[in-house]
Amino acid sequence: MRTLRVVLALAAACASDVLDAPTFFFIGSSKCATSSIAAALARHPAITSHAGQGGQGEAHVFDGDHRAHVKNAKALLRRLQAKLRKNPKPGALASMEYTPEYLFEANHVPACLCGALQLTAAARCANRRFLVTLREPVARAVSSWQFKSRAGGGETRSFRRVVEEGAALARGMRACLRAHGGGDRAAVRACPIDRYLTPPPHGHHQQISLSHVGKGLYVYQLRAWFARVPRERFLVVPIEQFYANATDGLARVLAFVGVPALGARGFASAHALKAAAEIHVNDARPSLALRAQVTDALKEQLAAVYAEPNCELDRLLGFATGYCARARKRDAAPGVVTERAVAKQASGTRTGVSVKSASIRAVAHSTG
Repeated sequence: MRTLRVVLALAAACASDVLDAPTFFFIGSSKCATSSIAAALARHPAITSHAGQGGQGEAHVFDGDHRAHVKNAKALLRRLQAKLRKNPKPGALASMEYTPEYLFEANHVPACLCGALQLTAAARCANRRFLVTLREPVARAVSSWQFKSRAGGGETRSFRRVVEEGAALARGMRACLRAHGGGDRAAVRACPIDRYLTPPPHGHHQQISLSHVGKGLYVYQLRAWFARVPRERFLVVPIEQFYANATDGLARVLAFVGVPALGARGFASAHALKAAAEIHVNDARPSLALRAQVTDALKEQLAAVYAEPNCELDRLLGFATGYCARARKRDAAPGVVTERAVAKQASGTRTGVSVKSASIRAVAHSTG
């Protein structure tokens, strides 16, 4: 009933106006190379973004305190469109709204977002596209904690406390889901992610940004999104697979959002495509003191938290992310790899421009 009231309130707020909408939404997950890939997409000549060609800056229209946002839905939508209009690209074929927190706030963002789209010109959640990037969850949690532990980041807890609290929250989430029948819509509604997987006070936006462990439980977030938006409207990309061949990875993403990789409406050359694919921003350089807190024992503890959900994730997606514990060697300890290290390691396996123009065009004509 609460979700229905949210949608009805949003409809009432927007009923007097018809607004356009982005053609695709880049919804997360945070600390999964989202800033780098958003910058690459914004550089494409046929993609316009609220953040301009640099691709930096997040929209945050539909997240946060959703009740306040429902009240101001029309103004918020107009603000988003004003941002897009400030960064026009002649002949643009696609427009991007980028907010990596949306994936985690899966119990109310889809309702607000889809409710808004229903009031725009020929726009529905069912014909928008949603891009999601993932990262090995232990590495993601470490990166998130280190990033937020810097001055001004808002995180004051030790890594040990983060792991212990995150593990307890994950157990609570699984218990709630079991009590309500698993992963169907009723369970998704009964076990809201922003309540069960955030540090107390639950659901507060600042606490959501500190959900270092919870954000790596991707299966719960995606299951909640898939309950609102058809699965085929999503492209889910593990960044380890993306950076195994970043040029091919970007070409695949471009095909999914409906723009060509190369040619008159694409990048001018394979070299330009490769340069965009290899953009890296927001590389964290944690202090020695922060790094010292991330012990092998705590990483093992985190890996145990993620083991079962990672395998559930593979079953939900229908492909191997590489995160399922059964896919690892028994004696392999989980490593913590930076985004740049993932890309650098992958680049060592190839030389020059690794994708021929013909293969890029073939990918670009696929809908993913």
